[in-house]
Amino acid sequence: MLPRLLEARITHDEGNMSNEEIPAYIARTPCGCLVFATVDNGKRSKAVAKEISKAIRDGLTIERVTVGFVRAAKWGCDHKKKK
Repeated sequence: MLPRLLEARITHDEGNMSNEEIPAYIARTPCGCLVFATVDNGKRSKAVAKEISKAIRDGLTIERVTVGFVRAAKWGCDHKKKK
């Protein structure tokens, strides 16, 4: 089972960083499709760690990217739908 998508609104500015530059984690299926993302937010570090851990247990690959990358990326897995 794939982890649920965590939605996070960016309501703060971390120093001089624009919202698009804030770090985030994504998870990809074995076929490379993007299915999960969460903002790397210190205020939610335990929740983020728990979700990332679950994604790894589910066999997903984790990457650290920016929020801008997440917003521009193609989401979902067409491969799973074809089965």
